[in-house]
Amino acid sequence: MDSQRLLKRIHVCGTLWFLLCAATLLVFSLHQAGFHWWLIFSISGYSAVVLFFLFTVYLFAIYRGVVRNQTSAEHPLSTSVYYVAFYDLAPFLGSAAGLLGILWPAPFSSVINTVTQGTLLTTFLLWTVFDPVIGLIEMCLPSSKAHRKQRLEQARQEKLRQQIESEQLLDQLENQENEQQQRWDAMFTPLAKEVSVLLSGGDCQDSAKERIIEFGALAWKTGRIICMRYFHEMILQEMQIPSDELSVDYTAIWWDGIGTWRKPNELPKLYRTPVA
Repeated sequence: MDSQRLLKRIHVCGTLWFLLCAATLLVFSLHQAGFHWWLIFSISGYSAVVLFFLFTVYLFAIYRGVVRNQTSAEHPLSTSVYYVAFYDLAPFLGSAAGLLGILWPAPFSSVINTVTQGTLLTTFLLWTVFDPVIGLIEMCLPSSKAHRKQRLEQARQEKLRQQIESEQLLDQLENQENEQQQRWDAMFTPLAKEVSVLLSGGDCQDSAKERIIEFGALAWKTGRIICMRYFHEMILQEMQIPSDELSVDYTAIWWDGIGTWRKPNELPKLYRTPVA
């Protein structure tokens, strides 16, 4: 089994043992204070939500026991295998210390109190007092400061590199879009004018309809639905130029079925009005 995974499991077991000792000490303290058992369990039942909240806060406070993201260069002691093992075994070591401190023979209640108190005291001192102090001392070491400075600089350079790459990619996409638009303008501008002429007069022949459908198919082959929409906008712009003939946009209807183009639900709109 991987040593890191084994240490994490030991830490989880130690945490559960710590909580069990804390709950046991609370129950025995209430009982020694004169509370009856039925009252103790009633209080425990009503305070289950509070205990669960405190448990989650406690897990957050000691999260690094399971998720250790410190680097050995910045924390040479607290990332060593021996220190991590000692850190994870702290609850069990506290229980063992409590057992060693009992004067035998002793009553069962005294054994329970001593074991739980040893567990709580050892775990609290190591996990919440000594470990943060050791981490702070490690961070003040010259080698740790130099490595942290180098790590932050590398992170800054990596972020700057990613930002530059993103800007270059955006510029490249923008240039490609401009080049594509220029190609479409050169290709479809004369076709848009021809379609505008074919739609003039209000009464289009079958030959004009077939011609416009061919242009729509060409736009679909060139750039799919985006190109068809762009071509259609060019046709509408040509039809908005004042003329002496009435024109109606049938393009959007005749293109129905070409690729993913679908005819609009609204009736054809009048885009060019004859000049008075």
